[in-house]
Amino acid sequence: MSLGPRVALGLLLLAVAHSAANADRFILNLAPGAKQASLVAAIKAVGGSVSYFHAGAGIAVVTVPAGTTLPPGRLTSAGVGAVVPDSRIRLPSPRASSFRGATAATAAGDPASTSASEATPPSFPEPKLKATNLQFLSGPITSNPTDDLWDQQWAPRAIKAQSAWAAGVTGKCVRVAVLDTGMWWDHPDLAGRVDVDYARSFVDGIPPYADSQNYFWHASHVAGIVAGSANNGGIVGIAPEATIIPIKVLDNNAGDNSFLIQGLLYAASPLGPDGAGADIINLSLGGFGNPNDKNDTWALYNKVLNYVASQGVLVVAAAGNDALNLGRTRNTFVSPCENGGNTVCVSSTGPLDVCKTCQDDWINTCLESPSTWDLKQQLALYSNYGPSAISVAGPGGDYRSAFEWYAKWYDPATDSFLPGTPPTCWFVDQVLSVGAPNRPDLPAFIQYTGTSQAAPAVSGVAALMIHDAAVRQGVDLCAASRAGLKGRARGPLNVAQIKTALARGAVYPGGAVDREAYGAGLVDVSRTLGYPQPAWAAP
Repeated sequence: MSLGPRVALGLLLLAVAHSAANADRFILNLAPGAKQASLVAAIKAVGGSVSYFHAGAGIAVVTVPAGTTLPPGRLTSAGVGAVVPDSRIRLPSPRASSFRGATAATAAGDPASTSASEATPPSFPEPKLKATNLQFLSGPITSNPTDDLWDQQWAPRAIKAQSAWAAGVTGKCVRVAVLDTGMWWDHPDLAGRVDVDYARSFVDGIPPYADSQNYFWHASHVAGIVAGSANNGGIVGIAPEATIIPIKVLDNNAGDNSFLIQGLLYAASPLGPDGAGADIINLSLGGFGNPNDKNDTWALYNKVLNYVASQGVLVVAAAGNDALNLGRTRNTFVSPCENGGNTVCVSSTGPLDVCKTCQDDWINTCLESPSTWDLKQQLALYSNYGPSAISVAGPGGDYRSAFEWYAKWYDPATDSFLPGTPPTCWFVDQVLSVGAPNRPDLPAFIQYTGTSQAAPAVSGVAALMIHDAAVRQGVDLCAASRAGLKGRARGPLNVAQIKTALARGAVYPGGAVDREAYGAGLVDVSRTLGYPQPAWAAP
């Protein structure tokens, strides 16, 4: 059995077979030419039903009475090649630092919130935004963004995103599907960026705007990194005019493999009732699988991702936060990050005390805006790595400076900090983005660290690349009825072109080649697109 999808947190996971009260769910790997009618009849014969069938990808999901076995040989006549039990994983609640109220005493993060299985999930109102209402800038960004929290955002600076913005390249109308938890799209930094009309949930009984997590919504944070709106008072995403498609495949940081597979195929299908028409899919999630077992979910993901790539859709995936050398794990692969070379697998970099001039009064975060940033990057302590796995690196943040500060100033003999211990702004080394739904008891913005944050930065760079190519080729990505899609054109770059350009434009932190840590290097917008950094973009 493999692990199902998980938010990329690097925590110990428990995989269990999915089982509803009176039924079991299986994912079927179908042979070419398998017929839905034949499969429906075969599954009906054992008292089950087919809940999902995708002829193009050769995947089906079925539900049968609890305890029913489905050996592949029994279903060969219906075109079934492999039967894989749907599996589910559960996570401890994530840890993060809210933008207001974080102190050095909470360096490990806020207290873990109660899981949905232990308490009644919180009740969040339905979002006011009921239909897509995309909003765009009136022109290029010609100075530092006016957003209040821009001074706390080192990550866009580290990859020189301003070079594209100043040239009018903002990812406009590039469609980025975020397969993740629930997303609160009424947040001011997301409201004008989300295609509500094509939002979907593949989690039983929970809409795409809701989640059982009662503190931090992972999808909202990821979406803000990709495309948080510029010049509207909050934070700025890497591609601040890209379009986000929320596709819920996790709830309370857990999900079934069948949810993720259906979400991938929906995202990659042409725009319409059964497709989101995505250009890019961001997967800030993952699990472990066995590439040598054809009955493992790794084989299913490999097949699905082959299909997604064939549709011209780029998949960007987090490498994971286990500090593992993926090149030495032999028969264990991070899935879907390492599936068949069809994904951009992203490791994470972070700074070491990026904001040395910041001052922290232990109550409010970094009261003084920095005069300069120390943007030097290194592989984050938690990031997975390995030359055979990692494509490129993205800025995901780190907590190394917190450890160094603690080691220097904490006295274990007295269980206290030494006299004269200075305040620390270590949490600025994390990535700031959108927080929880709009409730007075929850932070509107939050700092968080992980390959979950590195991957959407790379997705944002890919969105800038597609927009830039469209402008150069005279393709209007916002226009209707092109390339056979209902409503818009497919992006002008194919998957191979994007992957090649990302690699060619990447740079190695410190200049020393380190493919094990960074693959081709840390993504660099200026080098990739050929636009110089504007004078106003100095750190």
